[in-house]
Amino acid sequence: YVQYKSILAFDLGFNTENILNINMQGNKSDVFLKKLEEIPGVADLSRSLIVTSVGNAWGGYMKYNDSRDSVLVMTNHVDENYLPLHQYKLAAGGNFMARPTTAKAATEVIVNQQLLKRFNIGNNDPEKAVGQQITFNNLQGTRKMTIVGVIKDFHYGKIDNLIGPVAFMHWTPEDRAVINAKIHSTNLLATRARIELAWKEIDSVHPFQAEFYVEAI
Repeated sequence: YVQYKSILAFDLGFNTENILNINMQGNKSDVFLKKLEEIPGVADLSRSLIVTSVGNAWGGYMKYNDSRDSVLVMTNHVDENYLPLHQYKLAAGGNFMARPTTAKAATEVIVNQQLLKRFNIGNNDPEKAVGQQITFNNLQGTRKMTIVGVIKDFHYGKIDNLIGPVAFMHWTPEDRAVINAKIHSTNLLATRARIELAWKEIDSVHPFQAEFYVEAI
């Protein structure tokens, strides 16, 4: 019981309180976002490819100056609202800009401090790392990316996993969306029920799949 309470109170490096993660199950997220914005109690909304810190993982290989030296980097595709909603702490640089997912947006990356340490980018100085270029390779191909921000280290994996290099990339994977809804309400379950009713308006086939972050942890 003490261990269970310790896990729930553990500082992951970002905020999970009252965040409902909704699996879009292939539906277009833009349509559902508009419905959620109209529900009282839904304070903020963002989108991500996966829910971190509960065992999910996505990634690819990254290189810096030495083309022979690569490292596996864990990633998440997020929109410009994701970092503020979860209260990630920036060490340098800034957040993604609000704009359509374009070729330019796909070349911007926000990395953690462990990535700087792994490649000694800017002598591990976050300010000097902003503007540096890295090369990222995954199943979608290889591309050059520019570091626009550095976030303080956080637990991408479960809390008993070591913290390794992590990179956030601007939103692209519409077909695998997770909507992150920050609930500000005295009755979380009632607000969740209203969200489920809104879901049935856009998808009468798939059952509503949503879980509060702390439940998943």
